[in-house]
Amino acid sequence: MTNSHISYTQTTQTESCLDPSVVVISVGTEGTRYNHPNANVFDALQARPHIRLLCTQATEQCQLSIQDTRDAVIKCFELQSNNNGSHPIRSPHGCPCAGTVIIELADEVRVLQPEQDFHRNVIIEPHFKKHRCNWKSSI
Repeated sequence: MTNSHISYTQTTQTESCLDPSVVVISVGTEGTRYNHPNANVFDALQARPHIRLLCTQATEQCQLSIQDTRDAVIKCFELQSNNNGSHPIRSPHGCPCAGTVIIELADEVRVLQPEQDFHRNVIIEPHFKKHRCNWKSSI
């Protein structure tokens, strides 16, 4: 789903045709400017808890003062990258949530980055009190 202005009906119709296991919303550096992602998309996805939702960046739909949280979240990503022996990839704008998402497309879809427990326990739960994420899936 690429359009932030799609309606709840359009979203549910699209999902019933596709039945995704993972949805990645690329919020973009101007996500807060357009109130992206649309609340209707969150509503439609909440009705399907088996779908893992990953937003590249957090918006004020996740936390009221997102810029106050930004530095702490970036530090968490940097520590995780150092522990994994990799280099963090991030935008100079916005506040990452899932950050750069890496997905392996094979017989089964696997999210390689962000690691689910890190994303949920280190990024989302401590920093984004109003999050609308789905993470019950083990993908």
